[in-house]
Amino acid sequence: MLNKADLVTDEELTARRRAVEAVAGEQVAGTVAVSALEGRGTERLADAVVDALPNERATFDLPNTGATQAFLAWAHDHGRVSAEYAGERVSVQFSARPAVVERARSRAAGIRTD
Repeated sequence: MLNKADLVTDEELTARRRAVEAVAGEQVAGTVAVSALEGRGTERLADAVVDALPNERATFDLPNTGATQAFLAWAHDHGRVSAEYAGERVSVQFSARPAVVERARSRAAGIRTD
């Protein structure tokens, strides 16, 4: 992460990013420039942190009901979600830290599938 990106020009930032990546190589691939003052880069930083954390994945096949929509709202707040709707069913791909995926499994198990 390159902090205080608002204090340098775009050209200087690019040069610094290249210099860091040249020294550290693959260890810092995808360096993120952040300016808290301007709010720039904070979403990319959050995504990079999530990508670096241990992740577990789970797939759920749920009925398209209010309970499933509530589950999806919770899931979006706690991990990464991809949902595909097919008629009366929703296929959900969920990834998060292992403990959160376990909570998601428990919540999904409580949704009636009939």
